[in-house]
Amino acid sequence: SALMKRLRQSKGLYVLLSVFFAVMLWLYVREVEDPTGRAPIYNVPVEIVGLNVLNNQGLTVSDISADTVTIWLEAPASVQDSLNAKNVTAVVDVSRCVEGVNELEYEPSLPNNVNTAGVVTADKDPATIIVTVEKLESRTFTVEFQLQGSVAEGYQAGTAAISPETVTVSGPIEQVNRIARVVAILEATDLSQQYAGNLPLTLLDSSGEELTDLEVTLSAEYAYVVLPVVVVKEVDLTVEVIPGGGATEENATVKIEPETITVAGSQEALEALTEISLGSVALSQGEWGVAVQYAFPVLAFGLGILMTFLIRQRFRNRTNRIHW
Repeated sequence: SALMKRLRQSKGLYVLLSVFFAVMLWLYVREVEDPTGRAPIYNVPVEIVGLNVLNNQGLTVSDISADTVTIWLEAPASVQDSLNAKNVTAVVDVSRCVEGVNELEYEPSLPNNVNTAGVVTADKDPATIIVTVEKLESRTFTVEFQLQGSVAEGYQAGTAAISPETVTVSGPIEQVNRIARVVAILEATDLSQQYAGNLPLTLLDSSGEELTDLEVTLSAEYAYVVLPVVVVKEVDLTVEVIPGGGATEENATVKIEPETITVAGSQEALEALTEISLGSVALSQGEWGVAVQYAFPVLAFGLGILMTFLIRQRFRNRTNRIHW
């Protein structure tokens, strides 16, 4: 029994010694194999938080003194290797700012998938960030469509349908005042079929130049645009001459100006279309010295068509202008 007692005591001692050596090994690895050091992270992007609080007060950020900063962190080498400007941000809270110039502290935001326990911020450059706050201006613009390119030969672009039709731009009043138009731009050449898709909204000034340096927000960043593209075709205009009163088609000369018009539509709709009839002229309605007017409501193209007909017997020359 005395032997067994000594063995049990020795086993407890071995356990204590094992724990001790394990702790010493961990400390060795940490301090020698993975030492703590200080290293800079350059070009850390600045992230603004609390902007919605300002907006609710009718204020917004118009300028910030730095878009990126440099941060020195003290951390084990293995952690340092996992930190860079792609997963670290410099967070500045503007929720307590007032109108005018504000000098604010900022803190690094570290990634959640890295063990950042014990990481210490050693230094920052710059030490603070200057934030300028101005009154918030909101303005609604009609979204315009612009085709930068061309349709294919023999085709014609129709009127684009845009959704949303309007967009609200919010930001510092001086910057919003620089905006003259909001445009959805489609860059394409030789379009021969309908386009449908989302296009980013572009801000233009009064000269048509793109504005890329504004700190503004849009109620929508994209617009869904449907642009119909149809076939165009030139067809003849005709009129039917109805004999009467002793006059026949051989006695009449009809001249239509213009002789043709250009129509647009789908390939199927225009394939069999070769002419458009304006209607008919009844020669029996002619009276000597009495002008006759003919209205042909068949054609609704908004054209003024001049039709002249000459009857070489007892009818005078008559010129009739028909408007649609």
